[in-house]
Amino acid sequence: MARSLEQVLGELESGYAGTRSIYQTKLDAIPGEIQSGIAQADAKLAEANTNILDASRRRGLGFSGIPVGEQAKYAATDYAPAIANLKSAGKNQELGILEAMQGLDRDKRAQGQSIYDSELARDFQERQFAEQIRQFNENLRAQERAAAASRAAAGGVDLSRYLGGGQAAGGKAAGNSGPQMVNNGGSFAFSNGGKAITAAQYASLTGADLRDVLYQMGTAGDRSAAAAYNQLRTKNGNDLNATLSIIAKASPHLLGGYKPFAVSAPSAPTKSNPSLVKPTTNMLTLGAR
Repeated sequence: MARSLEQVLGELESGYAGTRSIYQTKLDAIPGEIQSGIAQADAKLAEANTNILDASRRRGLGFSGIPVGEQAKYAATDYAPAIANLKSAGKNQELGILEAMQGLDRDKRAQGQSIYDSELARDFQERQFAEQIRQFNENLRAQERAAAASRAAAGGVDLSRYLGGGQAAGGKAAGNSGPQMVNNGGSFAFSNGGKAITAAQYASLTGADLRDVLYQMGTAGDRSAAAAYNQLRTKNGNDLNATLSIIAKASPHLLGGYKPFAVSAPSAPTKSNPSLVKPTTNMLTLGAR
């Protein structure tokens, strides 16, 4: 289940707290640095006034009073600009640090939003997959009920005869003891030596790519096979086998006894089957092959 954006941001904060603390320490130090600079400027001003007075006395002007004009000139041309520069530099430094701290917040929020969006997308995909599995199982149960009704109506006819009816789509002719695949009006049956097997076992016995078999079933109207194919067609490697395992557990009558794909298996089926046809608009979309 996706965490809230606030939870994600809270967990990310630990990665930003150290840098934020350094910035805050620098920010807190600015007023003291400015005051220290002003104190130094005040000391220089006092020293300059003393020097100006001493120089005036050396010139024989000691009894004419303090040379206020010279002292005022120094204060205006040296002291005042120095104080202004100190305050301006402190303000610029403060603004730079505040901007850097805001940059941290922007970066953290962007990263948190990305994580939050990814978790929402994952939740949606999981719900979508669960719904597809539910529909898959519902369709399978309907097929099982139809097959049971068909067997009851047939009065216990031998399976090999029940699977007969000429050449099977993608399989062998009736009467052959090898693996057979028969389309009974969009509901497929598989056998080997007169015994019922699953589509996965049929693919393993014939060397066919399981996705090719499911695709052929889906294009012929088997919606359960179509749903399974849609889940498998874009997967590869470990993801392919993990998805196959989930579907097999949910629908053992279709994929029971499956043989795992090689880890290097591509996402597209490795075999081409000229008998495959494009899906019609009233069945589940099988996608590009």
